[in-house]
Amino acid sequence: MNISSVKTAIKVADVVKRNDESNNKIKMNWNEEVPNEVLKDESGRVYIITSNGIIKKIGGSQCKNGIRGTWSPYCGGMNGSPSVRTYGIHILIREELDKGNEIEVYMIQSPKALAEVSGLFNNSEIEVSAFKEMESKCLMEYYNLEKKYPDWNFQESNNPWPMYIQEGCNLLNSKTTKKSKRNK
Repeated sequence: MNISSVKTAIKVADVVKRNDESNNKIKMNWNEEVPNEVLKDESGRVYIITSNGIIKKIGGSQCKNGIRGTWSPYCGGMNGSPSVRTYGIHILIREELDKGNEIEVYMIQSPKALAEVSGLFNNSEIEVSAFKEMESKCLMEYYNLEKKYPDWNFQESNNPWPMYIQEGCNLLNSKTTKKSKRNK
């Protein structure tokens, strides 16, 4: 599916090669037309990664610092102890960039609504944003049109990550574990 078919998403960034001394291979060029308040808004969000306009991944997040916070681990996927998803998306994006493809990131933000939320001692009305439900809806709509999930939605497709990505992630994590002060 082409991103041009999506009516509710805004482009928030281009992902570009990083060719410096860092272990990381990608970085974000944030869309200057999108206000920083929107990029840092902590409302739930769905993000869409495209390669040459074709949707490759649909994901959701409600982490701190908005879409910028969502993307920080992906751009830092070659450091620390990343999950196979974080590491794998980093690698897949760089492979697309190495082919000369244009990688863009889009976002659909969940509107906030008042809802009754249970705590330990009582219920109270607070603002919530339903990013998980929104992510599920986006994936369902994509699947209904394409009869499959986006190529990089491995979990939803019930497919394993490619072996070279699993092995690369395991190698990085084993190096990180050996360097950890907790293991000395």
